[in-house]
Amino acid sequence: MGSDCTFKDIIAVDYTGEKISIETGTDVVNYCPLCHISIKPIQMGSYLNGLNTKSSYLQIAYRCPSCGMIFLALFKGIEKSSVGWETDYSWYSFERSEPYRPSESSFPENIKLISPSFCSIYSQAKNAEELGLRDICGIGYRKALEFLIKDYIINKKTELGLDEEVIKKTSLGNCIRHHINDPNVREMAELAAWLGNDETHYYRKWENKDLADLKELIHLTMNTIDSNMIFEKHKIDMKPVI
Repeated sequence: MGSDCTFKDIIAVDYTGEKISIETGTDVVNYCPLCHISIKPIQMGSYLNGLNTKSSYLQIAYRCPSCGMIFLALFKGIEKSSVGWETDYSWYSFERSEPYRPSESSFPENIKLISPSFCSIYSQAKNAEELGLRDICGIGYRKALEFLIKDYIINKKTELGLDEEVIKKTSLGNCIRHHINDPNVREMAELAAWLGNDETHYYRKWENKDLADLKELIHLTMNTIDSNMIFEKHKIDMKPVI
């Protein structure tokens, strides 16, 4: 994300202040890591972290024409030769842009109303994923799902004749099986919970599924709950007058 594959000679300043001609690959940064807009950034300067082509990293400073913020594109040196403790690099490959500000998540109004905790936890898990913390973000998505389901049931506790404290202490699986009457919500939530459990265990049952599948199932569950709530509202508002 954020770079097109091209090759180009540029002038960079090494740490002694000397200007060096080097070659970069994937050097056209076209995405702002702060405002998340596709851009043609304004190049401010290019800097090597060491002495001439023995520098392991190249940093190019850019200004975003959309938000006006400065960010750095980090390029890693591709080794050409190594003698003793010294390594010479032939060119520099785009690695990432920094600092990175996670993008905001959007949720239906009904979901924000009944489960602000779900929205917060899901956003934190998404931020972790975008920062490359893929080994822990799945646990966050699984936790977000549990809050969504339990808050949804708590929102219907009077209708279901349930005690809120009992719902909080009941396992997610039992909440889904015994306290969700709508079959569409129940089936979606059950699939999401099965896959979410894989993110918390050493052994994975669903080897052919990944984070993208988990997020898709959580979104389907969320949207089904939202649709269910919208329908219930209209059903109440338009109850026939006898």
